Amino acid sequence: MSISLKLIAAFLAAVLFMSAVVSCGGSPEDTPKPESDTTEASADLGAETTTELKPDLPESDFDGYDFRFLNGNTAPWMTIFIVTAEEQNGEAVNDAIYTRNLAVSEKYGVKISEISTTGV
Repeated sequence: MSISLKLIAAFLAAVLFMSAVVSCGGSPEDTPKPESDTTEASADLGAETTTELKPDLPESDFDGYDFRFLNGNTAPWMTIFIVTAEEQNGEAVNDAIYTRNLAVSEKYGVKISEISTTGV
């Protein structure tokens, strides 16, 4: 190996070492301190409030229109690929899909259906 290659390798190693030293260095005085005491904030955690999110959609009635979803994700390795659920069966995801579709159907007067295919 020639002298110039050794010098370049040593220089690059020194630059990498110095960048690690500079980035990891520092004193505790450099870190910002919180402006308020954290004990006050932890006392407020007991009074959690939940807000229900509601869509900002106008009132509409679609007179029983059939909204069809083309679903090409029916491979067995897919985690969740169902769009519709015929009934509640005690499974959390299935029941959530059923409840969601029922609420949308009642509110907007629609029927939700799925077209499953493997050719998409």
